[in-house]
Amino acid sequence: MSALVDLADIFFYAKMIAMKCLFLFFMLVVVSAATPSRVTWDSEVFLGVSDVQYAVMRTHHDTLGSYYADESKTYFDEYSLESGKRIASTLLKTHRVSIDVDDSSNVTVTNTPENKELKLAEIWTKYNVSLAPKAMPEWGSRLQWGIQGIRLDDSAEVTPIYSAELKEKYDLEQHKLESDELLGIISQIVVEKGAVFLTLAIDYSNGGDDGGGMSSKVVYIPAAKAKRLLDWTLKEEIYLQAGKFETKEDAQAFAKNLTQVSELNKIYYPNIKIWSKPGTSDNLVYLVVLGNAKAQIQNDRVEKLNQTLKVHLVPVSSEPLLDRFPLENE
Repeated sequence: MSALVDLADIFFYAKMIAMKCLFLFFMLVVVSAATPSRVTWDSEVFLGVSDVQYAVMRTHHDTLGSYYADESKTYFDEYSLESGKRIASTLLKTHRVSIDVDDSSNVTVTNTPENKELKLAEIWTKYNVSLAPKAMPEWGSRLQWGIQGIRLDDSAEVTPIYSAELKEKYDLEQHKLESDELLGIISQIVVEKGAVFLTLAIDYSNGGDDGGGMSSKVVYIPAAKAKRLLDWTLKEEIYLQAGKFETKEDAQAFAKNLTQVSELNKIYYPNIKIWSKPGTSDNLVYLVVLGNAKAQIQNDRVEKLNQTLKVHLVPVSSEPLLDRFPLENE
């Protein structure tokens, strides 16, 4: 009988322990479901460029995994134009919002200055900062930001300005995008000193469920890489090809002579350009072309140009053209 009592006690205590464990499990589920996930994101604003650096104002947002508090820290970041790397970051202020758990109307907002040595006037002067919004270039609407990079005119060929930096700054894996889906918007384009500064924006709010926000990142495209992009924005649909050469030097010599002939004959509208394009195997060829081709063709000027300039002009598509080279007198 005593053994049965002991066995009953064992079952009783085992049942109690199991019920407590089950209760704790459900409590954890309820608590975890009631607590929002912690979300952080950055918002960057392009400020300006000096001779060797550019500056960005960055705000780091943090929901703190709470419905009752969030925090943001604002930094002044400086980057090298040569390397594109951040060389200095100064915390300017901390902004914090707290809501009383028992009284949601009781909201406390604190702004804590973190640096009193950095002078606003020095920043504005050094980087030539303007508070007026930067006008979007005319070709800005032709740029698209997709998972394959930055593309101009939705071309199948990705322009060579795409950098792995985008993958580092944005967790692209979590978006699981299709190959042709856009990642976000290009909210600002600034061209300074031959370089291009793109502000890329992507929505992390997930419909507002997790308290995230619109993240923005300033992406720097150095002048050497930006040149092709800027050249492509000026491409005409077709050109009139005047000559094709194996070397850039031969093309420049021909273009110089063509310019002199046109000036002697008082022809001031040929708009001579030199473009490279893929040749056989890995070689490039250099085309000397005339712009305003459509107008020349529509107004039946091509034959007259052939006779005056002593060339044989052939219409060519601009699609395969890669890089534009200045004439000697440009």
